[in-house]
Amino acid sequence: MNGSDYTDKEYQMAALYGLNNAGSPPANSMINGINTYEICKGLINKSYNNLLAKFDINSSELNAFFRKNLVSVPNKNKLPENCVSTTRQSRNE
Repeated sequence: MNGSDYTDKEYQMAALYGLNNAGSPPANSMINGINTYEICKGLINKSYNNLLAKFDINSSELNAFFRKNLVSVPNKNKLPENCVSTTRQSRNE
């Protein structure tokens, strides 16, 4: 695959994939009555939205890009989900 096949904006959209996901809250995210998970989640979402604005990416074009390039890709062309096993496999070859 040639890196010039994609625009800078497409690289930016690919890099944003999953960055707005704070994950599951820990069992105890309350510290002195403050829900630290919700604070961190809010910071992550704010930073994500700032990146969207900086790169002039709207949600509809981002969703279309994700569907076309990340969701609808045939399994044989998807990136591995576990980089560690791929690294170990290539070392053993």
